[in-house]
Amino acid sequence: MKKIETLKSAKDGLDVSEGIPKYAAYGWESIPEGERDRLKWAGVFFRRQTPGRIMMRLRITNGISNADQFPVLADISDDYGKVFGDLTARQQLQLREFGIDDVPDIWDRPNGMDLVSPQTGMDNIRTVVGCPVAGWTSNELLDAHRRPRIHGNVCRQPRICQPASQVQCRDHQTTGQLRSPV
Repeated sequence: MKKIETLKSAKDGLDVSEGIPKYAAYGWESIPEGERDRLKWAGVFFRRQTPGRIMMRLRITNGISNADQFPVLADISDDYGKVFGDLTARQQLQLREFGIDDVPDIWDRPNGMDLVSPQTGMDNIRTVVGCPVAGWTSNELLDAHRRPRIHGNVCRQPRICQPASQVQCRDHQTTGQLRSPV
C-alpha cells in the first residue's frame, strides 16, 4: 500500500485541522511527518523547497468571487506571505510563504466571505464547478454553491460538476449559449 493510502486508512485527513492550534503554538518542527502530509487535506502544504514555510490554497466556491474577497486576500498576503497569489486551474487561490503559526489567523480573516482552505488538496472533491447562472434563476433545484464537509478518502483528484438549475448548462461550455429545458 502506498504511504498516502496508509495515512488515509489510519485517520481521515480532514481531522488534521483539530491539531493546527497545537502546531501553531509549538512550531512546524513539532508536526509529525504523517500529519504534515495530512495537512494537505486542510489546504496547508509544506514544501521541501521552503522548510518551515507553507503554501495555502483557498477555495473560490463554484468559481464565483466578488470584490469584497480580494482586498482581504491581499491583506493576508501582505501581512503573512509573499505579497502575491496564484489563481489555479481549479478555481482556487494559492498563497505562499506563511508559517504554521499564521494559519489560525489566516483562517479567521475571510470569515463569512465564502473562502475556505479545507478540501483544496489531496484526495478530495475540490471546487465544484457549477452552472454559470447559479444563484440567478428562480427554478434552481439546489444551491450547489454551498458544500458540506465530505469524507476526505475519495479517489485521486475527482472532478465533479453538479448542475443546480433547470437551465441546461452543458452546451454553454462549448457554444456559449444557454438553453431552457422547456
